[in-house]
Amino acid sequence: MNRFLSIRARSSTTLSFPRQFHRGAIALPQRSFSSDKNVEGAQIDQTLAIIRARSRLRLSDVHAREISGIGPVAALEYVTKNKLLEANEGQVQMANAFQELQDGVTQARSAREQWRKDNARLRLELEKSINSKTHVAAGSAKHTPTLDGELCFLKVGPPPRFRPAGAFVFGPVGGGKTTIMDLFFLSMRDNCAGEERRMRAHCHEFMYELHTNMHKLRKTMDPDYLLEAVVTEIAKKTDIICFDEFAITNVADSIIMKTLLQLLFQLEVAVVATSNRPPEDLYLEGLNRQVYIPKLIDVMRTDMLVRELAPGKDFRECMMEEQKIEVNDYPFYFTPIGTPANDKLETFFSRAVDGISDIKPYSLPVSWNRTIQVDREANGVGVFNFKKLCEAPVSPDDFIYIARRYHTVFLCDIPILRVDDHNEARRLTNLVDVLYENSVKLICTADGPIDDVLKEVQALCATSEEEASTKSIDLGFFTRTGGSSETMPGTAIVEENLPKELRFFRQKFRPN
Repeated sequence: MNRFLSIRARSSTTLSFPRQFHRGAIALPQRSFSSDKNVEGAQIDQTLAIIRARSRLRLSDVHAREISGIGPVAALEYVTKNKLLEANEGQVQMANAFQELQDGVTQARSAREQWRKDNARLRLELEKSINSKTHVAAGSAKHTPTLDGELCFLKVGPPPRFRPAGAFVFGPVGGGKTTIMDLFFLSMRDNCAGEERRMRAHCHEFMYELHTNMHKLRKTMDPDYLLEAVVTEIAKKTDIICFDEFAITNVADSIIMKTLLQLLFQLEVAVVATSNRPPEDLYLEGLNRQVYIPKLIDVMRTDMLVRELAPGKDFRECMMEEQKIEVNDYPFYFTPIGTPANDKLETFFSRAVDGISDIKPYSLPVSWNRTIQVDREANGVGVFNFKKLCEAPVSPDDFIYIARRYHTVFLCDIPILRVDDHNEARRLTNLVDVLYENSVKLICTADGPIDDVLKEVQALCATSEEEASTKSIDLGFFTRTGGSSETMPGTAIVEENLPKELRFFRQKFRPN
């Protein structure tokens, strides 16, 4: 395995994916929520999610085994004690919230299970009582009445509410949300049967596949029951779903999100989500937001633990400070656009394709019978042009197809975006987010330093302090707080010259 495909750990240890887990090596199974999804496929999906979470945390096999099943608070204490990361106050708060959720879910499931046992006992007692008597209706043959419905309502009331049914943690970029989400995912306790029924999914990918499966069922099922049918299949193999970067970006998601959460909670599937914004700021300025989002907010505030993550020092910054030599050995952002940067890009491309000669353009099929043009591809490596990828009408759902096909993506010729380029800015942010979530390496050439790429777009957002605050969250990792970066032509941006928030964006380009 060459260095380019390795995962750099915080210590001197180098972790690597098995060759078969590289997206370019074999066709990995794609998660599907449809009824024909077999158990083996679901287990493979979970295995891949675990591998990706471990790679983002840079955990060795020994460390991963030590935190398995101990819960998020104990896991955070373990990795901090072993100097695998330097936790901040916000991360401690988030781990406590997830621990509270895990304990609350355990109690809620126990109470509901006891309710079901009481119902079964009462039903059995009443059936015996009925069967011991003979009921004869006038002028008719002897018959025995049948029971229908839940009998506990008559004696002990309705079943206990499944609450808390989830946790929603929001906070600033770089606060460590993904880190603690990964720790929670790796350290959560199994269910009472010893099964690992957990799902780690990016919100865009989950919602896209949800809509896709609903569309497939539309031909054979009443449209009013499509969502319920798909959610029921999810609940058959899942006890908890972890969403990182929870967001609502289109009206279709806004319409069904409230009902989706309610159905999951009714089926005792807990939901954990992180976001850059509070529930009240979801889908701001979206189409018909006032119709759907207030109801969703009520569900989240009522049934979920909603916690704000305090800002603090992110351990990734500490890692970069300790690994300056290693970071500079892996320059993944080249500026300005021109021959020196292109030569560097070609060097990395040749190393990534590992001597493969069959390099050619490709039309990548995406949703709804559309395609995205790939300039070159080979051995799980794809080269894209910014204009074709981010100036075209491409959705976050389409980026999922890129993440599934390639383990390394080259994005060429990123321009300095102007005031009117806010759509391109949003697509670029979504692309970085989806690739990072799927552990896909990203290598870029741009017309200027990172902190200048969206400077004018952000200036447009600063018409008022309130709007500036909201829009800076909208733009995700492209938040400028001052400072500048200086580069020599064809060389990597020097890490210590970047503002703090842009270091987190820069971290997205490092090998996982």
